Amino acid sequence: KSDGSIDSITSYDIKGIDQSKWTSGGKEITDKEGKKFFGSTQKADMEGLTAGRILETVVYSGSGDSASIDYILSDYGENGQPAIVSMYNYHKDGNTDDNLDEVISYDIDGTGIDASKPKSEWETLLTEDMISKTIVYEGEKDKEHVKYVLDSYAIDNEDGKNKPGSMNVYDYKENSATDSKKETLVAARTYDVSDIYGTSGWDRVLGDLLSDDELRLGGYKERLESISRFRGDKGSEVIEQTD
Repeated sequence: KSDGSIDSITSYDIKGIDQSKWTSGGKEITDKEGKKFFGSTQKADMEGLTAGRILETVVYSGSGDSASIDYILSDYGENGQPAIVSMYNYHKDGNTDDNLDEVISYDIDGTGIDASKPKSEWETLLTEDMISKTIVYEGEKDKEHVKYVLDSYAIDNEDGKNKPGSMNVYDYKENSATDSKKETLVAARTYDVSDIYGTSGWDRVLGDLLSDDELRLGGYKERLESISRFRGDKGSEVIEQTD
């Protein structure tokens, strides 16, 4: 942007391209969070980076330290058009906090929506029947983690509504003996919710699945499709076992 703030980041598939023109002038860079990556502060040589090689575009809003992801375009085709747009919501239900609340992904393939244009020209065209995934977060700003994910959306033959077929619930434990915040991932549970999502009892079901009450969870054993268990400290968890 004109004030020096980040506007967007575009990732390209560079397989089969001579990469020396980028690596020769690159160096290790440390971002404001202390993370290191290989890159350059010089303007990139865009030769060979065609629209058909785009993998993902991350678009930001805000300026300076307040800049945050607005939406992400992904699943690009050879025509350079994205099939998925993921909208970031920081103020769900009108809250004023700046922490990330949810990310809703829409399948726009074949809809005629041109997401390369300004968001104001296509955001209102996104409808519920285009939703392909919903990710709900919890936690304070810059420390958010996934609470649950609704996935495998499909149109219900009975009521014609677009509904998720599965729900992934993420379980966390205390970070350490001296840090009681539950931010270390220990398990991810996947349930079949295809016939109960959106029913009159959904709020109760959601509360049960998000609880750590074994008695409440026991009523959903037949819906449990898999459970992945993790090991490791916060930020470096890896899957240990999947049942």
